[in-house]
Amino acid sequence: MSDPSRSPLRRLAVLFPGLGYTCDKPLLYYAGKLAEQHGYTVRRLNYTDLPANAKKDPSQLALAVSKATSQTFAALDGIDFDAYDQVLLIAKSIGTQIACAYLDARQLTAAAVLLTPLEETFRCSASANLAFHGTRDPWAPDSEAIRRACREKGIRLIEYEGANHSLETGCVDLDVQHLREIMQEIGHLMDLPD
Repeated sequence: MSDPSRSPLRRLAVLFPGLGYTCDKPLLYYAGKLAEQHGYTVRRLNYTDLPANAKKDPSQLALAVSKATSQTFAALDGIDFDAYDQVLLIAKSIGTQIACAYLDARQLTAAAVLLTPLEETFRCSASANLAFHGTRDPWAPDSEAIRRACREKGIRLIEYEGANHSLETGCVDLDVQHLREIMQEIGHLMDLPD
């Protein structure tokens, strides 16, 4: 039971999209809605003017990550993270790399969820609480490298056999079941008492 004389926790969730996987796509859309339901103020990032062929050209992908990182730092610089009791970063794809870089650079203490992290995500020193990976993710095809990186950083990894970079298998019933499980797991991180 909550103490009525105590103020509720101030909570902030920041959503980091991927390339083409914006905050209105299922994983981030429902994660944002779930955060709002748990009393978080939600900040949804949006990247603009990224190279059109970044998915096919490694040099253009590096440029896209660099531009999206700059845009993220600019978008979040006005936030006083110390004013919040709880901060949660929920990131998808290249957003996982950007979120970890932001945590490193700003020395933030925050919970973090990595949805389909890339191998490059784990090069920063920041860690996360939870990661989700599909074993048929063309953006992170070396599942063992993802497993190893999560073990080394103490990140709880949940894998979906046969799932792609959107954590989809092609079977709608199974994909909806996975989406529900993913939201339940993220919800557990939000269930701190206030």
